[in-house]
Amino acid sequence: MLIFNCLKRTEQLELAIDDSKTLIEDILKAKILLYLGDNCGEICMDKIFLKKIKELNPNAKILFGVRCRPVVNDSIAEDAYAVGIDEYAEVIDNGDGSLGTVLNRTSSEFKEVYKKADVVIAKGQANYECLSEENKNIYFLLITKCDVIANDIDVEENKVICMKNKV
Repeated sequence: MLIFNCLKRTEQLELAIDDSKTLIEDILKAKILLYLGDNCGEICMDKIFLKKIKELNPNAKILFGVRCRPVVNDSIAEDAYAVGIDEYAEVIDNGDGSLGTVLNRTSSEFKEVYKKADVVIAKGQANYECLSEENKNIYFLLITKCDVIANDIDVEENKVICMKNKV
């Protein structure tokens, strides 16, 4: 709940699906947490979330996943280091430049981190599209920007979501 207070206070960003309490419970228990960033325009907010996660569970190993090369506006390692993500998390590129996290195209190092993570926080629609069928403890943070994703999640378009994977 602490992590998402800033979102809940902003009327336009009310969570249409709010699994944040369960996310906090899982963060408190996590040994390894993998946070999959989305676009570089949100990376400062990611840093604030990562700081709060570290405060909640200072013993968790936190990794921040980025693309290995620029694609559209997604964050890369250079962006993460520029805003100081490495103060709270180890930055790891996924070895791929696809939109989202296409697991079969990621590096073996990234696959190993993904496999070992107790909790995965996946930002953005592309990560939802790639990972929503995975049998993994994943939380999706996104805005439903198109009817396809909105219908799949069963909410209206332009809604903010904090949703635990249903698989």
